[in-house]
Amino acid sequence: VHYRVAIGDDEHDAVVAGVAGVDLAASARRPRYAERARRIDGRSPAPSPLAYDRELGAIVTWLPFDPRLPALGESGEELGARLGVPDCEPVLVGYKPRGRAVMRYGSLVLKAYGRERQFEAALAGLETAHRGPLPTAAPAGAVPELRLTAQQALPARPAAAAADIAGEAGAMVAALQAADLAPALTSPPERLLEAAARKAAVLEAVIPDLAGRLEALVARLRKTMPAGLALVPAHGDFHVDQLLVAGGDDSRFAAGADEPSFAAGGGIAVVDFDQMCVAPAALDLATYAADVVRGRPGDLERVHAVLAPLLEGYGGRPEALDWHLAAAVLGRA
Repeated sequence: VHYRVAIGDDEHDAVVAGVAGVDLAASARRPRYAERARRIDGRSPAPSPLAYDRELGAIVTWLPFDPRLPALGESGEELGARLGVPDCEPVLVGYKPRGRAVMRYGSLVLKAYGRERQFEAALAGLETAHRGPLPTAAPAGAVPELRLTAQQALPARPAAAAADIAGEAGAMVAALQAADLAPALTSPPERLLEAAARKAAVLEAVIPDLAGRLEALVARLRKTMPAGLALVPAHGDFHVDQLLVAGGDDSRFAAGADEPSFAAGGGIAVVDFDQMCVAPAALDLATYAADVVRGRPGDLERVHAVLAPLLEGYGGRPEALDWHLAAAVLGRA
């Protein structure tokens, strides 16, 4: 559980973690954790940024300490030395405990990953996307021992509603699919089905009354899963939050030293190629449309309102789009 904690006039981040079947008291005593906690050196509001709470049977950590994100514990001076850039104070702008952290660091955006495979996929996606046709953030280095990537910040602001730029988004998907790129990851329909089935199992546990409908839906998706589809370059997690519009005054996105040209994207850039892959042509389009689903009345109408300009910009309707859309919506539930 991630808490935002007010102490005096300042806000801090604390995480309380419990893991069934694991001796967390022993985990908290690991020498490498103790050494990293020591290096925090007063940058945490607690006497120790890592502690075991016996009553809760849980580990309590305070940022900048995270057991799987050592990059957060590095000082601004240490980060600058590792990246070979002038040092400054990192500013946390996104955080998923033990999973990922995003920091602004001067003209750079730094992303730290909790697992080696996530870091490797993100680094490969960042480098591959930079060779592609879409405006995106330029790579600016990496620190493998910290599972940390660096890229130039963009002079841009977050995009508006998904429907407002759906046409441009569809054209960008088409351009990416036509590019001569070979991402290392593969995302066939089986992978999307597995993700949807895992989400259905969680939903069934939380809302047992939906069990029959969920089982029928997953069974239908399994029975009708497309086969033999051609695989093309794909973003892998394509939705409106990954699109940035040129200009603006958003403090999260400042001009970098190596600004990209936005001309190829109609003033729009794409970021977060962490899941870049080869996949059926329908994947990115379905993911973009499914992202408007929020569990509200009228969601289906919103999906169709996005699909029409999205497919117009793309230039057609790819095979198995309905199947991918159904699986993507379940995966968001």
